[in-house]
Amino acid sequence: MSDIHSPSNGIQRGARREREDWCNRERYSQWRARSAQQSASAEKTPSEPEAKHDDSTIERIKGLPTSIGVILMAAGVAGLILPGPIGTPLLVAGGLVLAPKAFGKLDAYMKTRCPGVRHHGVKVIERFLDDLQKRYPDEPKAGK
Repeated sequence: MSDIHSPSNGIQRGARREREDWCNRERYSQWRARSAQQSASAEKTPSEPEAKHDDSTIERIKGLPTSIGVILMAAGVAGLILPGPIGTPLLVAGGLVLAPKAFGKLDAYMKTRCPGVRHHGVKVIERFLDDLQKRYPDEPKAGK
């Protein structure tokens, strides 16, 4: 007769626990330290030239036509719903075009409270606008 409480494969519970060790405290603490470093590096304050470049990009966004603001808002909503592009920076950029006074306050808040997040968002917006400019230039090329 076999004992009901013994494992069927012959490995005792203590030996299995030591071998698998799925809850290794040392590995967990190393993982926590790495994730803390990564989150700290994501929150770095941009350097002075980067901050000036971000400010000039924000001024460029405020000067865009209303139709581009609507496109930015639509891309932002799509980015929130669908996976892929980041939607929140595009929503803020569209808001800066359509309502610069209200969204300018949000930009000033982000500039003081979360400069690293703002810098990352401005880079996303800038790439989007540069790509939009390449695909649909302001003036048609001669000869076409």
